Amino acid sequence: MRGFFQVMCSLSCVEKDHAKEDNKKAEEERSVNKRVWDEIPWKAKIFWAVVLGLTLFRVALFLSIPVEALANADHDDLLQVNQGCFLFAGQWLGPYNSRTLSKGISFPFFLAVCKWLCMPYGLGLALFYIASILVFLRAIKTFINNPYLKGILYLFFLYSPAMLSSSTQQRAYNIAVVPPTILLVAGGFIGMFLRRDQGVRKMLPWSVLAGFSFAYFWNIRQDSMWFAPFAAGAAAITILCILLQKKNWKKKITSVFVACLPFLLFEGVMLGISAVNYHYYGIFTTNERAGTSCADVMADLIQMDVPQVNESVWVSRETLERAMEYSETLESIRPSINKIYESGWATSNGEIPGDIIVWALRDAVEYAGYFTDGATSEGFFAQVHKELTEAYEEGAYTKKKGIFLSSLSDQFIPEEDFIPLLKTSLTAIRRILFAEETTVEVYTGSGTNDQLRLFESVLGSPVVYPDGAAFERDPVASAASRPVSAGQKLIKLYRLLLYVLVPLGFFCYLWMTVSMIKGARKKRYDDLHCWLITTGLIGSSLVQIVAVSWFTTFLHSQHHIYHYCTGSLTIIQLVQIFTILWALRRFLPTLLPDRKMLY
Repeated sequence: MRGFFQVMCSLSCVEKDHAKEDNKKAEEERSVNKRVWDEIPWKAKIFWAVVLGLTLFRVALFLSIPVEALANADHDDLLQVNQGCFLFAGQWLGPYNSRTLSKGISFPFFLAVCKWLCMPYGLGLALFYIASILVFLRAIKTFINNPYLKGILYLFFLYSPAMLSSSTQQRAYNIAVVPPTILLVAGGFIGMFLRRDQGVRKMLPWSVLAGFSFAYFWNIRQDSMWFAPFAAGAAAITILCILLQKKNWKKKITSVFVACLPFLLFEGVMLGISAVNYHYYGIFTTNERAGTSCADVMADLIQMDVPQVNESVWVSRETLERAMEYSETLESIRPSINKIYESGWATSNGEIPGDIIVWALRDAVEYAGYFTDGATSEGFFAQVHKELTEAYEEGAYTKKKGIFLSSLSDQFIPEEDFIPLLKTSLTAIRRILFAEETTVEVYTGSGTNDQLRLFESVLGSPVVYPDGAAFERDPVASAASRPVSAGQKLIKLYRLLLYVLVPLGFFCYLWMTVSMIKGARKKRYDDLHCWLITTGLIGSSLVQIVAVSWFTTFLHSQHHIYHYCTGSLTIIQLVQIFTILWALRRFLPTLLPDRKMLY
């Protein structure tokens, strides 16, 4: 017993000694932390406290401004919310029908992640956006030395009208995740470019980010290809700069592979999604509206030369009548085609405008029982396409003359359409530059009480019920008036800032262009790379604005152009940052690194 007590006493002494050592270490750490804190200037403390406070306030706006619940939008918001639920439940995109593979998977995936993390939609969107800003600022770390400037740029993005908008944070729809994903894609490719001289280990994380974020961006919407020129251009510039470096060829080849890796990862993700779709639905594709027989049939119908009812109608009822004469397979579903013209798709003139005919015709095929699985629907459309192609080759009908920008857009006749398209595009550019259409409101939800309740339960966010539907007057509407009012005031303040930044950014870009040309004549290319990245961003934005302006002509609404071009507002802000920072480097070189670090 005496030996036992001696052992226990010795252990107790050892534990006391360890405890003293731990306390001493803790005191030393507290002392170091206090010393570090004391060394931080009080101005810096105030600045970052303000940044933190404004961040918390912005998150509060994400959570308190109610979602515009379009809960009866079977082909849009409701479809994406339901698919998010199916993904969360491990059922992929749910039962197969005409709508299952008509949208990208990215937004439902985002909703599923929010549900998996037990996180409200508003908070998830806020954290995703904040994280994307921080990643982008990290990507351009070698471009900015000053921490205060980084903080200002952070707030510049945080309160951007691209995100403080009814089109993004107030919608449970795919456009909501476009701005943060653009920052990730741009950050990935630019971060890879800026680290091309620092070795493969420094390039690789940004290359991987570029690949996965670009694949995610591509699967947000079907028209996401507009950002491809920037991605391809940024990678090409990176590869060219690597090849011109004074390195051995082994290192060059490795670096070039890393620069090409984003596109390999992109293809891998696309093949993976297609493979899973094939497993569940029997069709190897990411989206049935592109690269499938359905898209081929729609191209056949849109390009068929039939007297046009008006410019808003791409496929008239007469066109379908003619097509049914040439295709026995299409004729076999005539009752279903007649049904879509009687079920609310048609307008007052009895026609279905624009690309809405795509959705309506797919519904008709579903009514006829061909959307039991992907192989059956693909087989139906493949047979219709074959019959229409044979009829065309036999001379039964002719095709319209003009340029078709895609299989799902009407003809573009330069001599007739160029001037109107130019005017529409210029108007859209002005509205986007100054965020003229951006707003937040207290929107009343649409749909049944069950549908609205589904949105509330899935999103974890408040929605406003129509008066008399569930409440005499929904209290959410009155509670949301204050945060909505704050959001509107912030948008107005930001718009005033844009009246300064837009002309300033334009002037700086012209200055950069002139400087780049003068330098190239003297065989100095210090400004070429920054100019190429900025021009690539501008080019991608113009591609989107012009394409959307043309594609939405049947809607006769600038609001829809602004809505679909939300991504361009983020791109324009990136351009403003790069051009103005380039100019600041000339006047205030201490804010930015030496040119040799960049080029």
